[in-house]
Amino acid sequence: MGELLNKVTVKKPNKEDIAKKWGELGFLDGLKPMGDKERQRITDLFECEASYLLGEEDKIDTTMGKLKKRIHVNQHVIRRNTKTGEREPVITCKTYKENKYGHQVIIKDDDGNEVARVIYSPDKPLSCGARLWIETENDIEVINENESNTIEM
Repeated sequence: MGELLNKVTVKKPNKEDIAKKWGELGFLDGLKPMGDKERQRITDLFECEASYLLGEEDKIDTTMGKLKKRIHVNQHVIRRNTKTGEREPVITCKTYKENKYGHQVIIKDDDGNEVARVIYSPDKPLSCGARLWIETENDIEVINENESNTIEM
């Protein structure tokens, strides 16, 4: 019996099947004409949101598509903290769903490994005086829009 169970494979629906399903349900009707990439993002969002609403967070396939995250530095909070001595979080991480605030942000790759860290350290600034910076051990590429060259470090 164990051998039989080991031979059974569950076919994971592919992205085209999922997009077709949401299209057949009418969820893509009325949207402006879009390319394949935009259509895939919308269907990924529907699939993820449906699993979340059904309480199936463990079934959400995070490889299908990811929410874009934006990291904001709130300069007005840095100034206020400097002036008042408070230590309010100055970094905001935003998605379409929520905002989270912190003093540090760890940026991870798909395997969960840290690739960079945004650090707010008002009590121990860098020697140049910076209270907020980004650290990484990975290779970086510096782009200066005023110059035509790109510098890799």
